[in-house]
Amino acid sequence: MSGNIAKQGFLFKQGNKMIKRWQKRYFKLIGHELYYFKQPNDIPNKKIYLRRVDFVALAPEVKRQFAFKINIPGDKAIYLAAESLNESISWIEIIEKWRNTIEDDSEIISLDDFKIEFFGQGNHCLIEKAEKITTKQCYIIKRYDKNSFPPDKIDSMLDKEREYLQSMNPFVTTLRYILQTESSICLLYDYVPNGLLFGRLREEGKFSESRAAFYGSQILLALSYFHQHNVNYGRLLPGNILINEVGYIKVTLPGLTVDASFTGISTKQEYIEYLAPEVISGQESTTSSDFYTLGVLIYEMICGMPPFFDSLSESSLKTMILEEPVRFPYHVSKEARSLIEKLMDKNPEKRLTNFESIKSDPFFDCIDWSLITIRQNAVEWVPNSNDKKYQLMSELINFDKRQ
Repeated sequence: MSGNIAKQGFLFKQGNKMIKRWQKRYFKLIGHELYYFKQPNDIPNKKIYLRRVDFVALAPEVKRQFAFKINIPGDKAIYLAAESLNESISWIEIIEKWRNTIEDDSEIISLDDFKIEFFGQGNHCLIEKAEKITTKQCYIIKRYDKNSFPPDKIDSMLDKEREYLQSMNPFVTTLRYILQTESSICLLYDYVPNGLLFGRLREEGKFSESRAAFYGSQILLALSYFHQHNVNYGRLLPGNILINEVGYIKVTLPGLTVDASFTGISTKQEYIEYLAPEVISGQESTTSSDFYTLGVLIYEMICGMPPFFDSLSESSLKTMILEEPVRFPYHVSKEARSLIEKLMDKNPEKRLTNFESIKSDPFFDCIDWSLITIRQNAVEWVPNSNDKKYQLMSELINFDKRQ
């Protein structure tokens, strides 16, 4: 046990045996390992490997004040409790921070360290599912053909991707590794096992406005992350929004952009109903375009379908987006209507694009932004890990297979 101590102190730990007795233990977080002792100077009883942990969250299901849980796939959750809510949240934040840090620089990784299986085919990359042999941790691989990129651009392009290795966001899929073979570039992301948010929407038909605000707030925070990295996301589509084990969302990272002029592969417009009017008109997507699509997604969550839709005529659909106003069913509140109209203004210069103004909009009054950022807001729906039908659907539609 060596290294700097990130946090230490007494917590109560629930026993793992039949009698769930809470015992006071002293915890030390050192690197990616959480040790616990009977007393501060004792030899540690055990340690928890943070790289095996998939999430840490408050545990209202436990009859203990200020309890939180450390969830480990394939094992029992570990329940801990602090003396106050602030202290529990402090532990959650620091454990999440260290859980999300990248692997040690000393660890040399290659594709030989993974069991890999085919998962899907994107427009410009192969999608694979990988399991790390030593830890059983699952990842999604986006495998790109190096011939899809100008050779003199690959290094600078990967340098940009490495920025994602150094910064984490709870609402964005985590890039863990960038690996290369002689012919391929492979980006490895954390696997999100519960499928698409909009797959759930198809099953339920529509969401309540409070639930749409819950998901919309997280999409907004993901957009903020991308825009801070000078990325106009441009792919804010239903197929890029995943739902995790505790009912929060993850927006997929953009991946590598294939140069159509270099490959000769056409990049036709798809999912037109989600594109901003200026993009329909042939202009480049901008950060303002992302906010338009956010408005479309909020509308669809509340109403069950996009504001403009025509399955028979692409030209008719484009005309609707360019010329027609947004119309709302009777059940949509004035707060939702107002926000959606401001986000979907056809003029990108007049469109609502200020993050703080959007966060303070009355539609989001039900959101506690201090809690949502640490994923501690109440969740209306949590995936059922025992639902075999839903697991199968997740396997079939998980991750963005259209890139």
